[in-house]
Amino acid sequence: MKDYVKIQPFDCMQYFYGKIQDPLIKCMIDLGGFLDEKKIKETVIELINSIPLLKCRFDIKKHRWQKENFSIDDYFEIVEDKNSDAELRGHFMMTFINIDKEAPLKIFLIRSGSYDSLCIIISHMICDGAGFKQLIYLLSDIYSGRKIENPQIIKNRKFSQVTADFRFLKKLKIFSLKFKPIIQTPEMFFPLSGKNETAYIVKTEIKEEDFLVIINFAKIYGVTVNDMILAAYARALCKTLNIRKIVLPCFVDLRKYIKSGRMCGICNLTSQYLCEITFDRKDDFQKTLGIISDEMRKNKNSDNCLKGPMLLNAVFKILPFSFIRKNFLKISPIPVTCYTNIGILDKEKLKFDDNEIKSAYFGTSVRKQPYFQISVSTYSEVLYLTSSFYGIADDKIKVLKLMEDLKNELIIGAANNTKAI
Repeated sequence: MKDYVKIQPFDCMQYFYGKIQDPLIKCMIDLGGFLDEKKIKETVIELINSIPLLKCRFDIKKHRWQKENFSIDDYFEIVEDKNSDAELRGHFMMTFINIDKEAPLKIFLIRSGSYDSLCIIISHMICDGAGFKQLIYLLSDIYSGRKIENPQIIKNRKFSQVTADFRFLKKLKIFSLKFKPIIQTPEMFFPLSGKNETAYIVKTEIKEEDFLVIINFAKIYGVTVNDMILAAYARALCKTLNIRKIVLPCFVDLRKYIKSGRMCGICNLTSQYLCEITFDRKDDFQKTLGIISDEMRKNKNSDNCLKGPMLLNAVFKILPFSFIRKNFLKISPIPVTCYTNIGILDKEKLKFDDNEIKSAYFGTSVRKQPYFQISVSTYSEVLYLTSSFYGIADDKIKVLKLMEDLKNELIIGAANNTKAI
């Protein structure tokens, strides 16, 4: 039996991006009661055994996943938190994983006086947000004793599964598409201190009552909730930065190209759409939304988001790893100002026996300045906004202000336009 697992180009991409961010994805789940300590520990062991890649560290010299003899203590820890301290929870969400030496998954059972929380952290080299949700659902299925429909869920991690049904001419057409680079000029960067001193996660949320108004608005006007959030983000940024144009990437899950019913492994399969937004302070929310919605519609009707990943896949087959590693950030620079929507965490799939889940949200990579990102996720009709970054206390205040501005743009924009109907 091999003592290693082959690395995929998307895994390496996240490793290379480690120069400007901590490539980790996190999830905090607050329960209404307590989990069984022995049972959750056994669940974590079974999860690890179900996904061999979780038993590996990344060997940069051999550029492959190398199997290691990690113990359960390398993955799982019980923490006492009698006072339900929000700062302590934020501290665990900021836990760093050294993927060269440590296990790629860490799970903290945070035990307060009246309920448990699960803080789950995974290396972005293992998977993206969609893959992370797969893993979290698998964890809850194992704990609850539900039948696992496909225990080989992790088998296929290759990018080729996305293009498996493409004819040669379609692939050729995608390669011939005009490549449009993301050009963000310095005035589009969020003004932080430039000091990468402390890792922070900032969170705010839109409650069910307001979120249902937003959903209703989206249905009435034939747009997506994601379009609305992106429009609110663009408006908040433009007002804060006092600019009239912003360029924002919006990450897209390439699993949409995989035929329905075909199982996809826990992996990275993400590309990005590009939105260029021209903004005038006189424009109302609906006008900005119309621009965003049109841009997103064009993106979704095009296969342009596949060109970058297909080129990346080809480059790793042709060029030496050492050359790619040295030049990757020049070949494929990460945008400075970003947005990502991890999507809905399904409350019907996320169940730990009969334990009530009070809240659940995601955090993404901790970015080094000037790189900045707002992340969005939804659970049980509550919308969560988070941002993870290195900075100082003043930066935390600035980021929270931006997120509150985004939230107000979204809530007020939806409410005012719904009343006008």
